Amino acid sequence: MKSMRKLFSVLLAMCVLLLSGTAMAATDITGGVIRVEGVSGVGQSFALKRIAAKVDAQRLLAEQIHGVQIDSNTTVENAIVTSDVVKASVSGVVKGAREVSCTTDEYGYVHVVMELPLYGGANSLAAAVIPNVPQQGFLPPSDIIPVDTKPAAPAVTTNPNQATVGNLYGATGQYTGLIVDCSGLGLQTAMAPALYTDGKKVVYGLENFSHEQVINRGYVGYSNSASSGVQRAGSNPMVVKAQSIEHFFNPVISKEDAARILAENQMNGFLSTGNVVFVK
Repeated sequence: MKSMRKLFSVLLAMCVLLLSGTAMAATDITGGVIRVEGVSGVGQSFALKRIAAKVDAQRLLAEQIHGVQIDSNTTVENAIVTSDVVKASVSGVVKGAREVSCTTDEYGYVHVVMELPLYGGANSLAAAVIPNVPQQGFLPPSDIIPVDTKPAAPAVTTNPNQATVGNLYGATGQYTGLIVDCSGLGLQTAMAPALYTDGKKVVYGLENFSHEQVINRGYVGYSNSASSGVQRAGSNPMVVKAQSIEHFFNPVISKEDAARILAENQMNGFLSTGNVVFVK
């Protein structure tokens, strides 16, 4: 029995290591673009070396793109394997990637820097890989914490809806965006993550936006700090702390924070702008 338990523990540890390795292998998309540098050989004309460097850059770009996580279950590489349409689209955006610079070093090698934006229209990675899902509205806060568990609202009001979310959930309607602080939890980046409650309900995700919105701007930005790189959340962001991370990519928050976020959204629709930042 002890030997079986030991074997089970070893196998479990190996599985954890494999899963951790998969998450760590994901291409980081914090900067919003994928940038690579291709290098030529020597002994050719400048024109041929530039072509060779560009081909090298496109190869590197394809490698980086394949490691981008679309959602918690799918990488770009997975999507390419299962869909010829996605494969052709990804190939097209790689070939259409922008050449940022072309330089020659002291040894005669040509260096070409190329980059591909994650979002921003037909030439973006999002246009090639983000699925078009039916759009759904945001949940009301009462779906997370029912109204009858909160103190009663005042009997007289000029706007019952705003009074309900304001008095029962503490909403003010003054926030410009949302920052979810996931620092220390090992969050990995994805193009279509979801924000969950600890009850596994989706507070914020791909289904809350039109396909056009997601392709043009995405709906989540990433930062390495809650004090910098969070301009996307606007001048007065709401800040909540994640409790844990689900499947490496999806922050999980408390029901209380989820209800408060959704109540704020009922006040002014601030989630629909996509001004949300996850801090890693």
